[in-house]
Amino acid sequence: MTKKYRIIFFICLFVGVLVRVWQFGAIPFGINQDEAYSGYEAFALLSHGVDSSGYSFPVYLVAWGSGMNALQTYLAMPFVAIFGLKVWAIRMPQLIVSICTLVAVYFIGKKIKNVPFALFALFFVSITPWHILLSRWGLESNLAPGFLILGFCFFLYGLDKPKLLILSALMYGLSLYAYATIWPFLPILLICQVGYASACRKLKFNLEGILSLIIMVVFAAPLVLFLLVNKEIIPEIRTSVLSIPKLLYFRSGECSFKEFPEKFATFISILADEKDNCSWNFAGNFGLFYRISLPFSLFGIGFCIYDFVQSLRKKEVSAQFLLLLQLIPGILIGSTVRVNINRINCLFLPLIILMAYGIYGICEQVKQWTICVVVLCYSVLFMFFCTYYFTDYQKDMDYCFQPGLKEAVELAMDADEKAQIHILGPNNNHPRVMFYSKTDVLEYLDTVSYREFPAAYLETESFGRFHFDKNLENIYLDAIYIYTDKNLSKEFRAAGFKVRNCGSYHVALFL
Repeated sequence: MTKKYRIIFFICLFVGVLVRVWQFGAIPFGINQDEAYSGYEAFALLSHGVDSSGYSFPVYLVAWGSGMNALQTYLAMPFVAIFGLKVWAIRMPQLIVSICTLVAVYFIGKKIKNVPFALFALFFVSITPWHILLSRWGLESNLAPGFLILGFCFFLYGLDKPKLLILSALMYGLSLYAYATIWPFLPILLICQVGYASACRKLKFNLEGILSLIIMVVFAAPLVLFLLVNKEIIPEIRTSVLSIPKLLYFRSGECSFKEFPEKFATFISILADEKDNCSWNFAGNFGLFYRISLPFSLFGIGFCIYDFVQSLRKKEVSAQFLLLLQLIPGILIGSTVRVNINRINCLFLPLIILMAYGIYGICEQVKQWTICVVVLCYSVLFMFFCTYYFTDYQKDMDYCFQPGLKEAVELAMDADEKAQIHILGPNNNHPRVMFYSKTDVLEYLDTVSYREFPAAYLETESFGRFHFDKNLENIYLDAIYIYTDKNLSKEFRAAGFKVRNCGSYHVALFL
């Protein structure tokens, strides 16, 4: 890499890192219920070695009842141990993996074409709205794209340096614990990848290959046992160092080719519209890729196919063909599962690289300097996106991340150490309350009660001194109330309560 390219590399990486760390932990402000649950489980395991369902170090968390991926929890544990149970601390694994992903994209681009394209691919991913959003909060399934692309990167370079295949196997193995939806499809990708590389005589039966296979088997084995347990073929496994739990509800029927036309139509619609019904998954009018980039992926696919054909004539392995193979899991998920954006998240990084490849290839066909015009145009879009994200985005996300609840819970707990605390409203707030209150997991296990048990999505009725009420039925003068409906403030004031505001939340304390 020449000095000029080295400077461009560090500028692109600096911009990518800066937009991901600026006001990290504060935007989005508040916490999503899923990241709160995974963060609390890290706190619980650190405190007593068991999660909120009483399992010691489970391979898959029971959480809501129908399960939650465990990797985010385990990666967050060192940060929680050092810095405490803070929002920014549990988001650190996603931030670190995302930054590593930027570097991996550069090296993939270098292998696919050359250094100039690698720099453009790095720039493109660095400023893409979807990847920026993903980097800044801790949804556990959003770790999967990063580990998959890291696995692909090490595989590409492992074809020439076999020791890197061990790291590739490690990344792919970890990805299994990031998102369960990829379980049926990752083996298909790996078989295609390994089969093609073997056919090109780039993979050999050697020590590195054997170690890579052993690593994959070691990672996959507990999940095979997990499937056997939840298919009721074997009993659940509980030990002090590892647990394989039986879920309250096993979502085994979600993945099938039944209703394929409807599922595939939803998949295509989400790609075309760059949005779904979960507003936290996309960036308002900016969508996923600025709404102008997706068509270029078709050009990228075309250029990859052309390069693949050329490689066949030269009898060389095609990095472009291997890139196309990375689309397999996302396409199969989109064809067999009722998807939203995060369910097909493993599709987006290879798709973004293909967009960059398409844009770069077109610029090469026209004039080389046109790539500078493209960079300028995307830089302007990026500045508009940043203006939106660091201002109005938070207002759009208030209901998703519930800002103010932390302050409300802390105010209620400090006001009276024994009073019962009632949280009014929708019943998905209990993980946030567990997180903000730092409820001892043993107390939680001893006192928790549910409205319906077992269930796919448990609704907590109470634990400790916290009670969750959908509506206000009675006003108890010795209790504290947390709510969002402003209309209730009149009733509490009339009953002699003092009302304090905490963002979008209100706390009613009896005078």
